[in-house]
Amino acid sequence: MCSLSLLASGTLTVNAKDAAEQEQYKMGQPFTLGDYTYTVTKFEAKRKIGSKYHNKEAEEGAKFIVVYYSIRNNTKETQTVRSEDFKVTDEQQRSFSPYSGG
Repeated sequence: MCSLSLLASGTLTVNAKDAAEQEQYKMGQPFTLGDYTYTVTKFEAKRKIGSKYHNKEAEEGAKFIVVYYSIRNNTKETQTVRSEDFKVTDEQQRSFSPYSGG
């Protein structure tokens, strides 16, 4: 599990499940956790996500945070990365899971 704290300044704090310390990175700066190298390229707040056929609107006063990132597999084996492996934490230390539709 990986938790990302995203700041409007473009700084992100990465909390790995088993890590004793937090690491800070700039937007676009690669970081390695386990077998993967991640790069968060941007994030943005949206009231509505999805397509014209399947979309979801945030509740009143709420918003979705869309995180754009790339992942490089540093092994020679096929790996599976699930969105459930990530959470976003806000400045009030509230943790949010990915929206999976439905």
